[in-house]
Amino acid sequence: MHLKIIKDPLFIRVLSGSFFAVAFVWVAVRFFGVDMAVIWVFLIMSGLLVGLLIIVAFFFSLILRLLRRRSGGLLDSIDANGHSSSEPSQNSLSETPGADDQGPPQRKS
Repeated sequence: MHLKIIKDPLFIRVLSGSFFAVAFVWVAVRFFGVDMAVIWVFLIMSGLLVGLLIIVAFFFSLILRLLRRRSGGLLDSIDANGHSSSEPSQNSLSETPGADDQGPPQRKS
């Protein structure tokens, strides 16, 4: 048996989260006299909330994937000169920075 799963950070988080959830319920029942019916409602509603969040995240990822696929991405529409592919390209020397303009930025003293 490989012990890699025990060293996995995700497994450690799930294990510690489960431990603290059980400890929370045990303290609520033992020391504060909370009814078990309240605990069952708490557990069921927590499970429903997590399930609902998973479903919402799934639909959001599908919508996001469709939007990204339809638009083609921002970087695809910009060529190497920084011009948009929808704009006509104008290659004039006045737009090209000179060699003196390309130096590193000067520090202010």
